[in-house]
Amino acid sequence: MRKRLPILFTLFAFLGIASVQAQPLQLKQGPVKFQKSSRTALAPRNAIELGENQIWFGYYDPQGLLYEVGSAKPGVGVWGIYLPYEKAPKGHIDGVRFLWQGETYKDLKVLLATSLVYNADDADIAVINLKNEDVDAQEGITKEFAFDQSYDIPEQGVYVIVSYNITRDIPSPDYDDADAYNEWVAEYWTDAYPLFTYWQTDAVPNSLFCYMQDNNEWFDYPGYGQPLSLALDLLIGGIEYPHNAADASNFAQTYVLANSETSLPVTITNKGDHPVSSLGFKVEVEGEEAQTGTVTLDTPIEKMDQTMTVYFPVRTGDKTGRKTVALTITEVNGEANEVEPTAATGYIFAMAQSEQMKPFVEEFTGTWCGWCVRGMVAMEQLAQDFGSDAVLTAVHYNDPMALKDYYNVTRYFSDGFPSMALNRMGTVDPYYGMYDMTTVNAYKVKEVVEIVKGMLTPGSIQVEATWTDEAQTKIAVNTTTTFQFDADESPFAIGYLLLADRLTGEGSNWMQKNSYSGNAAAAQGDENLLPYVDQASPFTAVYNHVPVAVYGVSNGVSGSIEGSVQIGKPISSTFEMDITDNTLVQDKEKLSVAAILIDKRSWEVINSDKAVISITTGISSVATSAATVPTACYSLSGQRMGMNHKGLSILRQADGSTMKVINR
Repeated sequence: MRKRLPILFTLFAFLGIASVQAQPLQLKQGPVKFQKSSRTALAPRNAIELGENQIWFGYYDPQGLLYEVGSAKPGVGVWGIYLPYEKAPKGHIDGVRFLWQGETYKDLKVLLATSLVYNADDADIAVINLKNEDVDAQEGITKEFAFDQSYDIPEQGVYVIVSYNITRDIPSPDYDDADAYNEWVAEYWTDAYPLFTYWQTDAVPNSLFCYMQDNNEWFDYPGYGQPLSLALDLLIGGIEYPHNAADASNFAQTYVLANSETSLPVTITNKGDHPVSSLGFKVEVEGEEAQTGTVTLDTPIEKMDQTMTVYFPVRTGDKTGRKTVALTITEVNGEANEVEPTAATGYIFAMAQSEQMKPFVEEFTGTWCGWCVRGMVAMEQLAQDFGSDAVLTAVHYNDPMALKDYYNVTRYFSDGFPSMALNRMGTVDPYYGMYDMTTVNAYKVKEVVEIVKGMLTPGSIQVEATWTDEAQTKIAVNTTTTFQFDADESPFAIGYLLLADRLTGEGSNWMQKNSYSGNAAAAQGDENLLPYVDQASPFTAVYNHVPVAVYGVSNGVSGSIEGSVQIGKPISSTFEMDITDNTLVQDKEKLSVAAILIDKRSWEVINSDKAVISITTGISSVATSAATVPTACYSLSGQRMGMNHKGLSILRQADGSTMKVINR
């Protein structure tokens, strides 16, 4: 089964981003609230001087984006993490550190247990009470606490749970009155959100649990797809650790120009107890050593098991096509790497020049999804902003427009609902893009599509489509692909989609739920979202960009590109769609055909195109054999035109016969 790439990895690698702004949080209903923090993690006030063979270990990320968390009301809050025995260093627990800013509270404590426990009496390893004067709640800085004794990590692992009780009344904030809301923030913010989490680029298992008192159950946020980690570490001692050690993880494919130097984005993990400031490396291309060198980091990788994306230079050579690359970390901080390094592998794809990229945008949505309204809004705006320069697809799930053939793509590339995949390189919010939902008037996904539009690509595709029978049940699809590399066989294939606009239906399953209905706070004053505050939920909607039939949408139709590939030499392909029994097709004048160039190995889309369907006239029937596939279109004066030329044209078929057509 194909392994999914980390969310946004390849896209962020292209942008040169190691730590990015958070995506909007769509959390399970409950008492817990999250707010993005404007603060960064400050140096600990009561810092512990590490002893010999001691390290901080856990989910604390000094480079991460902070979110402040709490129930925004008085009462007990309970948050925790879990460290499996096989992941935690095999030593003992000597202390803890976390970020805290609460001011009016009691009973702040840390519980150590072999299971998730809500009451201190059930903690079977230890209960550590933290005194208010030790916490010194100011500025949301890190607090470090050394324990009076050490605690062994049991074989079943350890749960680390922070419990507290906010003792003051906290009224609900008035989001609609800016002055009143600012007064609420000044007065109640720190007690409403006393703890901190980090937003990561992917969900880390076991990194954030919360006890939902209203439901009397624990909730696993990473397990629900929310990439959040509690800003908490354990002080682990009793082990002799390596000092200067690092390892590299396998990396994604990078598109580059031949005879140039590029930068490979590689995830590096600190495997020692010293911060990693520089990395000596060796790069091999196709099994041959290509270069060696040293990369100095602007920001050190501080902790053991902390990761960072680091960029390593590599020369591409003059040969085009896909090449295997292996990178090995040979030195750390100028010393020999103290762990046996594993060569990280990936690919570069070298091309003679880049074709023009036409982004393929997949919005994952459903009529049952109230927050998907913002995806609908963004898709219509993207259609206006990009026109034919992007191919937009609204992929429905678990509603009347859902296609079983799209399930695997949805499974691997959606990041919940709503979300949006761009060329299947990574997933962003379909409206906010890489911004968070506290940003006002943040139709920012346009910026991400613009970035993808400017990316390098080794291939282009043009699609033309024609009805081949008077009843309009069969569509001849012609594509022309041009590549900028030489290969005995193409690593790419073509997928085909039939897209429909203006779909409607009867019944509740066709009604679009609307989480913005009556929810001015969620709209954030956004001029594009505010109209939906006054809209009902659910409401009768008209759906655009919907795939109503797909062929090879995951990794392309087998044999769609055959034979060898040569730089700049066009390759023609044909395909037929038969929609005789398709019940999703409503208005044939609202249909279009899209073709996508897919990397058969990764399912990534390297280019796309879309065309309206030409209409033939003056025929009673048209054979659909290869001999009668349309191959060229001419004006009445004999000038060759594109297959989608508007008006009356002459269509030449593969067998040399011609017919008159009207393209609308």
